[in-house]
Amino acid sequence: MGVTDLGAYYTAMREVASEYSVPLIDLAAVWAPIVSGAGAEGSKKYYLFTRANDSRFDSQKLAASDYANGVTDSTHFNEFGADYMASLIVNAIDTLNLPIEDYITNYAPASVPAY
Repeated sequence: MGVTDLGAYYTAMREVASEYSVPLIDLAAVWAPIVSGAGAEGSKKYYLFTRANDSRFDSQKLAASDYANGVTDSTHFNEFGADYMASLIVNAIDTLNLPIEDYITNYAPASVPAY
């Protein structure tokens, strides 16, 4: 999904931040070049893409039928993608010197999934 796909939402987000003089973390603008740079195949590492009967889900309490045919979801992040997005947010909070940065702790990011 690109910034242009967000339509009126993207414009409204910027207008509201400006009107209320609140900091804006524009993740769409940060994320777009990352996904574009990775390309269609490379960006799959961030999203919920699985092969049919992916063994990573055998031990989890998920219905086998949910993943029996695999998943091709380029909207929702997998664990690695969510961690990567969180790191972008943390960097933006630091860059903007937001008071919440005092509450940010270190964590071990997820590893890149093997798809």
